[in-house]
Amino acid sequence: MKKLGLKSMTVALAIAGLCSCSDFDEVNINQNSFDKENVLIQALFNSSVYDAQFSDWSRDIIFHRTWGWGARTLYSPGGGPQVFADNNNYMSDYWKEMAQWIYDATQAIEIGNERLGQPNIDAGTNNYIQMSRIWRAHLFAEAADMFGPYPVHGFKGEVVDYNSVEEVYEFVDAELKDAVSKLDPATAIDGTYDAFYSGDMNKWIKFGNSLRLRYAMRFSNVTDSEGNVGERRVKAVWEDAGRNIDNFISTAEDIASVAQATSTTTKPAGSVYDLDYIDMSLTMTVTNTVFGIGGIDLSRLTGEEAKTAGLSSYGIPAERLALAKDPMDYMGQYRGEKGNEGLETKYRLAINTNTETAGYLFNYLPKYADPRVFAMYHIPGHQEQNFHWDLIENVSFKYDFTETNQQYNYDFDAAYTFCSFGVGATPTGYNMVSEVFRTTEYGYAPGISNKWRRGGRRVFFGDWETQFLMAEASLYGWLNPGQDKQYYEAGVRTSFDYFGLADFATDYLQSQKPNRNGVTADYDFKYAATPITVNRELFKGLKNVVNEQITYNFPQNAKEIDPAYKDNDSKLAKIMTQKYIAQMLWMPFEITNDYRRTGLPFIENPYFNEGSLTYMQDFYNASNYDDSTVDFMYCRVRYPVELQSKNAQGYAKALELLGGPDKPETPLVWQLKYQKNK
Repeated sequence: MKKLGLKSMTVALAIAGLCSCSDFDEVNINQNSFDKENVLIQALFNSSVYDAQFSDWSRDIIFHRTWGWGARTLYSPGGGPQVFADNNNYMSDYWKEMAQWIYDATQAIEIGNERLGQPNIDAGTNNYIQMSRIWRAHLFAEAADMFGPYPVHGFKGEVVDYNSVEEVYEFVDAELKDAVSKLDPATAIDGTYDAFYSGDMNKWIKFGNSLRLRYAMRFSNVTDSEGNVGERRVKAVWEDAGRNIDNFISTAEDIASVAQATSTTTKPAGSVYDLDYIDMSLTMTVTNTVFGIGGIDLSRLTGEEAKTAGLSSYGIPAERLALAKDPMDYMGQYRGEKGNEGLETKYRLAINTNTETAGYLFNYLPKYADPRVFAMYHIPGHQEQNFHWDLIENVSFKYDFTETNQQYNYDFDAAYTFCSFGVGATPTGYNMVSEVFRTTEYGYAPGISNKWRRGGRRVFFGDWETQFLMAEASLYGWLNPGQDKQYYEAGVRTSFDYFGLADFATDYLQSQKPNRNGVTADYDFKYAATPITVNRELFKGLKNVVNEQITYNFPQNAKEIDPAYKDNDSKLAKIMTQKYIAQMLWMPFEITNDYRRTGLPFIENPYFNEGSLTYMQDFYNASNYDDSTVDFMYCRVRYPVELQSKNAQGYAKALELLGGPDKPETPLVWQLKYQKNK
């Protein structure tokens, strides 16, 4: 009999850990159960991978509103986890979808194991089982990083206990290790069911090893009676992989990625950036990180030296290029709450945060910036890489500011500028961002370029990440001490290669020019990050914008970490800064995880406005919003509300294992315990 490629529609079995037994029996009956004898396990595995590429709704609520907004790679003014406002309806949907993905992978594993040893089974059955285990381990880790304690032994049609975060990761590590050891590269499989590697088991081995390395490093801050947990796990992964980086994802050919749809679709596997109703503009965190660092002159990206098609810096008019400003010499046009005479509040920007870059419009192009930012985000006014697919063509980007007192029209031309904004609440009436830059048509501030909005491949693990993980482990003395610079530079080079910018990597790595956080690219150099004199434009009455000089103070590290790594331009700060930039496009959740673990790179606090940040009002106030040693990054998201009613016992156990209230500010076991006010 021909085996069927049927997908289980059983959401109930997938969320068995969420419901009580009676709820499960009464509500969650599978109306479309498959015939286990005839189902293709590769179809179940493929279904799990395919669905996890996100529908349009899921990519909105998870990739953008949770991961991107939280990591500050994408802008949002107020809502979302960056101000601890995780929407529980969103999390409920994500919880159920995650459970379905895990259930399908679990069924592939369970049914596959039942078939092993039987006559006439597909020769590739074992490999599909191990691929499903690797994929499911990744999903378990993601669930634990999002919520905390999670039931890893469920998804088999019965209610089970929750596991602590430590137990989840012990299970994940054991699964990855065993699955990798059982993959058989000599046995071919049907590559049409393998969205990652088209059946290449050697690459799956590298994927499994690389995930183990990522998750081992999660515990870099955790110690027990035997010492540092992260160190032990990292060393074990390295030993099991033959102490050879070639057995990890270390080349472009090894990158773990899945193809995305090339046209607008509401089905899974659409591009995670295929949402035209979200502007996807960059943030002040991004510009603070990329401005200045590397010392690559923007003019070099407009000529023959830059051969990468699609760089949004192409085609800049010579007269606009000539006006480019050094962002370490020029802060921008100041529209803050103080110092501007005659400027109505609706054309001002909030400044109540812990970085002095707040309140500025960078009304020119940056003469020096990490070139990767121009490969990821468009430049307003650039016709070949317009922000919006259909709506913006030949837009002037000019606005008339008519002030009631003097009836003066002020034009701000956003074309060929590079403005960014912070997150959080702004004072009442301070709505320049919403009324000017985020109107019915987007594109007036840099946003994700069209190149990434349709098609391409969504990256789950890049070759650069392996190099940066190794650099960190070497810096700590855990693996190959003294080789941290080698791994660091390899991480930068592989990231530059990914964006087609390899020709600039050498000059970039030799640069001692800092970014706005006081971090440089030269690994052997340490920038002092002492106050510097910078220029800015300031309103002195509406008709008179004048230039003046001010003192700029670099932000301090936002975390109370080991003093050996506390300097702005420490080697750890360099590693995590470069990892942030490399991960910005595809891995915003990993950025969040790294930040929660290391406190790097610097991410500014949300704007504070008289206690209007509802979800933070218990610990964030007028006395500490500008404190650089206080962290206000969300630590997790809340469990779905229905978990409390449908499985009260399981919910209570989860909170017991969590060790704190079901709130976004409750840290997981592997996170830094530096939150003063939580």
